[in-house]
Amino acid sequence: MGWGSGYEVSGCYFEGNTVSTTHTTTKRFASAIFCDGCTVTGNVFGENNTAVRGGETVNATVAVAAYYGAADVSGNYWNGEEPSYTVEFKRNPVDNDYYFTEVETDEDGNLAITEESKVVIEYAAKIGGFKYKTVEEALANANSGSVIEIIGDADVDSITAPQGMYLGKSADGTKLAVISNDFVTFKGASIRYVLADGTAKDLNTADIRFSYVFSEEFGFEVGSWGWSYKLGASRTGEKLGSYHDDEGRTNIVFTNVAYANFEKEISTQLWFTLTIDGAEFTFVDEYKTRTVLEVVNGIADYEGAGYEDAKAYASDLRDAYNAYLEAN
Repeated sequence: MGWGSGYEVSGCYFEGNTVSTTHTTTKRFASAIFCDGCTVTGNVFGENNTAVRGGETVNATVAVAAYYGAADVSGNYWNGEEPSYTVEFKRNPVDNDYYFTEVETDEDGNLAITEESKVVIEYAAKIGGFKYKTVEEALANANSGSVIEIIGDADVDSITAPQGMYLGKSADGTKLAVISNDFVTFKGASIRYVLADGTAKDLNTADIRFSYVFSEEFGFEVGSWGWSYKLGASRTGEKLGSYHDDEGRTNIVFTNVAYANFEKEISTQLWFTLTIDGAEFTFVDEYKTRTVLEVVNGIADYEGAGYEDAKAYASDLRDAYNAYLEAN
C-alpha cells in the first residue's frame, strides 16, 4: 500500500495490512509506503501491519522516502508505542515532532486519536532540517563543514570532536561546526639554529619551534589564530599568530630556554577561527607537548640523509648541556 510524492495522508486506520514479495528487493518496502514529500498525520497504525520480503519478516511497518522532497510523519498513533518507521533515501529530512499514545472510539464507532495523549519529541540539535535527539547523534551524521544548531539544553563545553574532525564552537554556544582534521597539520617541533637575521644561534640557550601547516583555504587574517601554551608545571600564556609563509606554515617559537629547563615539558594548543554559513566558530586543537632535550636528541640521533647543519648544531647543543650537568 503506497502513496505518491506530495500526498497528504490523514484520518486512515492501518491494521492487518500485510505486504509480501518473493523478491529480495533493495527498494523501499514496508506494509505502508509514503513517497517523497508526503505529509502523514492523524493516522492510526494499529496491530498486525507486517511486511515479508523473500520469506523474511521485515521490521518496517511504515517506510518513508525522502529523496526528492522532505516528509512529515508528525501526529500519528503507533499502536500505543513510540513511532516506528524507516526512512529511505535520506536526502531530505523527515519531521516527526509529536505523536499520540491513545485512541478512543467515537460516537459513530470509529477510532479517533485521544488529543490528551500527545507526546512532544524533544530534540537536542539539528543540521539544516535534520533533527537529532542528542548532540552526539548529530555529530555522528555531520560532514566536514556541517553546522550543528543546538536546540536543547546540551552542555556544549563537554562535547568532544568526532574522530578525524576538529570541533568549532560559536561564541554564544548555540552552534557547533566540524571540519576535517587535515585542515591543519602539526609538523612537529624543531630546534632553531639560525636566527631570523641569518646569524647562527649560540649554544648558551635553546630556541624550540612548534610548526603547523594550514590548508590553503585558511586566510590568516589578523587575530584569527594563535596558541595557548604551558611551560613546565605552572607558567601559562597566550600568543596570537603573526608569521606564516606562502605554503601555510606558521610557528610558535620559545626563545632562550635555559639549560635548567631543557627537561621540562613545553605544551602548545593551537586555536583558529573560521566563518561558516555566516557564523564564526573557534576551533581548538589538542595540546602538543615536547621537551627541548627530547627534540635535541631526536635531531642529533637522526640517521637519515640531509639536515647535516641541524644535526651538527643539535649534537653540539647536547654536548654543551651535558657539560652544564657535570658542572652543576
